[in-house]
Amino acid sequence: MDAYMKEKVLTQSVVVEEYVTDPMTEKDPAKWLTKIYYVVK
Repeated sequence: MDAYMKEKVLTQSVVVEEYVTDPMTEKDPAKWLTKIYYVVK
C-alpha cells in the first residue's frame, strides 16, 4: 500500500482495521480475517 500511495502521490489520513474473525474464538490463525481500510487524500 505504501508503494502504491507514493506512486499515486496520495497521503493517508485514517486507517481502520476490522477484525472479522475473533482470534479468541478461532484458534487457527489461517482462518483469521482482518479487513483494512485506508482513507487517503
